[in-house]
Amino acid sequence: MTARALVALALALVAPIGLAEAGASAQPHGRLVAMSTFGGLPPPGDPTSETLTVSTTGACALTYSGAPARTARRFRIAPTMLSTLKQDLRKTRFATLKRVYTGRAIDYPVVQVTYGGRSVELRDGATGPRRLRPAVALLQRIVRQHSGP
Repeated sequence: MTARALVALALALVAPIGLAEAGASAQPHGRLVAMSTFGGLPPPGDPTSETLTVSTTGACALTYSGAPARTARRFRIAPTMLSTLKQDLRKTRFATLKRVYTGRAIDYPVVQVTYGGRSVELRDGATGPRRLRPAVALLQRIVRQHSGP
């Protein structure tokens, strides 16, 4: 094989890797997890639903729908909080969770968590299994810290 053929072969093998890396870095960041809260009887003055989206880099968006309208918020969580969230999500073994957990309360909002392409709903005050609770609690804490009038 000639030197030119070896270079062409090496480029053919390496180029797809470089393109994949460039494509991954060309996207600002991928979604790590999303949590939506909707339904139930929200307190007066609260929106009917809110969605927190956390990216793999810690960039977050908190969006609202329903009356009264609120402005979407964009912020970044601390690296330590992001690390804790990632650990909590791994510990949930999300793929093994049921899709819906139902509690016994009435008029509680539905909490829907989406991670790894799969969604789990907590309805009627359900907390889900113990291994899911730390991740949901941390997501709710992030919402509380960054929501407001």
